[in-house]
Amino acid sequence: MKAFSSVAIALAMGGTATAADLGTFEPPPAVASWTGCYVGVHVGGGKGDKTSAAPFSDYSGDVSGPLGGAQAGCDYQFDTFVIGLVGDISGTGIDGAEDFTIAGPLLTTSTTELDWLATIRGRVGVGFDNMLVYATGGLAIADVTVNLSTGAFPEGQDQSNTHLGWTVGGGAEFRITESISMFGEYLYADLGDEDYSYSAPLAPQTHNVTIDNLHIFKVGANYRF
Repeated sequence: MKAFSSVAIALAMGGTATAADLGTFEPPPAVASWTGCYVGVHVGGGKGDKTSAAPFSDYSGDVSGPLGGAQAGCDYQFDTFVIGLVGDISGTGIDGAEDFTIAGPLLTTSTTELDWLATIRGRVGVGFDNMLVYATGGLAIADVTVNLSTGAFPEGQDQSNTHLGWTVGGGAEFRITESISMFGEYLYADLGDEDYSYSAPLAPQTHNVTIDNLHIFKVGANYRF
């Protein structure tokens, strides 16, 4: 009996030492929620197509260049699903020029510039720990200036319009800290068409300009609160 008691005491002491050696158990950190609002900045670039139906000669070309701006939005997470709304605006260097002829040999240049580009989009995604993968879509709005010039009138004449279209895409966002996240995003946009009318000293004319097949790539950072 005394031998059995000695063994039991030794086992108890050994178990106590082992528990002490292992330290206090701490549960794993909670998975961060994507619920909340944010503001941030982004940079990137875009490339798309421009076509114009003109009275003397139709023409087409492409537009491309960098962009950069800011965004703000809010997300709500339930279970692993995340829904949200985001708006962004970018100043752009997206532009392009095409040469074409009117009235026989008269060479004309049309230069298109996207002054700014904005979107208002919904987001639907799935959160995996500190990563969010999402699809997005909504409205796209752009301020566009088209300059028409000739050899006799090299400064040309500017006309501006606001294009209203749509955009779809997707991306992934990664939480770096509780408050800071980084993201990469792709958008496809169709900005529709608008009429651009010119007068003397150019020959009076109206060009219907379409900007579509616009591929936009962005990377950025958000501050979440």
